[in-house]
Amino acid sequence: MKDKDELVHKVIAAYNAVRDLIWVEDFEDARKVSQEIVRIHEINEYLKEEEKWLKILEGIKQELKKVPEEEREKIKDLMLKEKYLEIDANKVIIGSLLKEISQLREIVSSPNLLYFFEQKQKPVKKKTCTYIILEKTGREFEVRALIKKMPEKRSVKKLLERAKEWGYVASEPYIDAYSLSVELYSSGSYIEIRCVYPRLLIRLSFHKPPGSNVANNYAESILETLTQA
Repeated sequence: MKDKDELVHKVIAAYNAVRDLIWVEDFEDARKVSQEIVRIHEINEYLKEEEKWLKILEGIKQELKKVPEEEREKIKDLMLKEKYLEIDANKVIIGSLLKEISQLREIVSSPNLLYFFEQKQKPVKKKTCTYIILEKTGREFEVRALIKKMPEKRSVKKLLERAKEWGYVASEPYIDAYSLSVELYSSGSYIEIRCVYPRLLIRLSFHKPPGSNVANNYAESILETLTQA
């Protein structure tokens, strides 16, 4: 990859994507994204620069042991400013992200964990989002979704109309270019919806354990409404 800016953008996007995919327990796609990045030959120079910086920090740490304790902070600042000129800060940052991507790849690719992952509930993948519904207790559920686009104001308005039909009273919704927040209240349950794009979190709490698929139906209806074209 000749364009270094393109590589930097790709690493940052992959770092965010891997963490997001793990959040919705989509370990299969998390492995694919991380593997694609670690196979790029050009990442080695960034990893080397990050390793160089770690060695510099370790050297400073050892040198400070020879300095009286009351003078260490002052000497440390002077040494850091001097050594900082010897490295490429941008490469160090990207190298650190690459190292974390590699560590996450090892975790989601571990043979000891693959069997465990395969036995877990799989995330649901649709054109508009990928989501998983987790039962926290018999009365509490959490829905984690990665959405392809930020919900539009008309979709939020439609959700509030549906919520009213379900018997809920809604808080005043907050929505901007990248975030959304709204709460739904009823005599028997409470639903909290929070979005910081691309993550959408829905928490459902019921006074009594709901009937079969009640939480799933609410969750899927909310997601369908918010992610509709």
